[in-house]
Amino acid sequence: MKRCCFSVVTIVFNGVSEIEATIKSVIEQENVSIQYVIIDGNSTDGTQEIVRKYADRIDVFVSEPDSGIYNAMNKGLALCNGDYVCFMNCGDRFDSMCVLSSISKQIESCGRPGFVYGTYREKNGKVIPNRNVSAKWYGMFASHQSMFYSLSVIKRNHIKYDESYRIAADYKFTLEVLAHTRDILRTKDCVAVFDTGGISCTNPDAGLMEVERARREVLHYGMFRSWVIRQLILVARFLKTEKNGIYKFLRY
Repeated sequence: MKRCCFSVVTIVFNGVSEIEATIKSVIEQENVSIQYVIIDGNSTDGTQEIVRKYADRIDVFVSEPDSGIYNAMNKGLALCNGDYVCFMNCGDRFDSMCVLSSISKQIESCGRPGFVYGTYREKNGKVIPNRNVSAKWYGMFASHQSMFYSLSVIKRNHIKYDESYRIAADYKFTLEVLAHTRDILRTKDCVAVFDTGGISCTNPDAGLMEVERARREVLHYGMFRSWVIRQLILVARFLKTEKNGIYKFLRY
């Protein structure tokens, strides 16, 4: 069996202050095969100049206008030719230089599962544990940056990001991948350092409605079931504290 190759996709638009740290976290990964794809939304702040500094370590660089982050992510996805794809967008980075090497070994030992996910770390250093994939009905059970999707599963089933979504297309995408594979690897590895300034964090109410829509479209949940889940999530938000046992029960 040939060595596992990761396609890592970075989406960026006017990210001059953060793009270099993201690039370095990818190209400095040790003992692993990587196809690195960067999709830039035609930045005008110096981002393109920074990317070109690392041209010899970047396999694909596209800079052109797009209609939003999920449009850019679909562009990147279409260019991937590895075994697994991971999205490490501008402002995010891998937790260490040996993350992909560790994940690669686990993937090979498990016979190349269709979906792999780990934990993540917030920029303040706090590690956020993942949840069991059986809790996918609740919402994202790990950060998108800590997920690895089999490209053979994606291409065989023509899965892509739904561009009619503005916030939760990554959740719908993940549900669709899970609908087509039962081979799942849950690792304890901390994969990514996550930028909590994204729209899913800053606009949780709009995100909640899109997540509910994804449940209906992919999991085929009815109105009453969706309403009950929404109430559980709202209660969990109200009780959000790591010291609260009820919150932990609802969240994990």
